Amino acid sequence: GRALPGQAKLKPRNVLFMSAEDDPETTLVRRLIRMKADLARITFSKKFFRLEEEALGWIEQHIVSQKAEVLILDPLLAYMQGGIDMNKANETRPFMARLAELAKATNVTIIALRHLTKGEKEKAIFRGLGSIDITASARSAVLIGQHPEDQDLRAMVHIKHNLSERGPTMLYELA
Repeated sequence: GRALPGQAKLKPRNVLFMSAEDDPETTLVRRLIRMKADLARITFSKKFFRLEEEALGWIEQHIVSQKAEVLILDPLLAYMQGGIDMNKANETRPFMARLAELAKATNVTIIALRHLTKGEKEKAIFRGLGSIDITASARSAVLIGQHPEDQDLRAMVHIKHNLSERGPTMLYELA
């Protein structure tokens, strides 16, 4: 429920957190405690599976039963079904459309994390790993990374905003 700097505070939300990389007990819970998160509002998926139709049904049931309003997929590309080439728009778009259907049916906000490409790109919107269609299908996208001119700073930049005004770029340091 805490707000980003310059934004209004929101009511706390229930979260379904799916992480293919970090273990809840050894990593995620420790981070969330440091951020003063209300752990009673967070449900972790302890098993990994690709988001095929059966798995999406499981997620939908958990969203409803836990009254989750936020679904976190970390990282998104780990959950893509087998056989999808993450670099091809015609293969990623149906997957993203299915996630949009899930969001609409359950009134859940989906936060999908992506890693950045290793190479330099001229525009920030092209820095996400996989097809640009992943970003194109999202309503809003934020890029968070190291500041190019100061290695101690991080930047959060609103690179896509279909349903809102562009948010301000924010600089911060890790403590």
